[in-house]
Amino acid sequence: MLLAIWASAQSLPLMVLLTGLLGALTYVAVPALQARVIELSHTHAPQAPAVAAGLNIAGFNGGIALGSLLGGASLEAMGLTSTAWVGAIVVGLGIVWMLWQMRENRAERTEVPG
Repeated sequence: MLLAIWASAQSLPLMVLLTGLLGALTYVAVPALQARVIELSHTHAPQAPAVAAGLNIAGFNGGIALGSLLGGASLEAMGLTSTAWVGAIVVGLGIVWMLWQMRENRAERTEVPG
């Protein structure tokens, strides 16, 4: 979505549409992420699902702060349209990290105790 925004920077109607879609897709993901964190807390810390939910919200706020910092730096260094592709790179790194964690978790579950 961010790369589409970057490519459509010269078209106001497309920017309005894509920005709205980005917002909608972002907010649709929040309840699913919150549910997943609480589900994981039942496995790893069954006595503390409220703490897990709070840490999830803290993570979102940390992401907002980091995104603002990176966005401001890219805006100052490279201009307005750079914020979209810089954001896309950060999202790509996040996806790679998530896939790596999923692979590590699968490997831990399939290990046979010696």
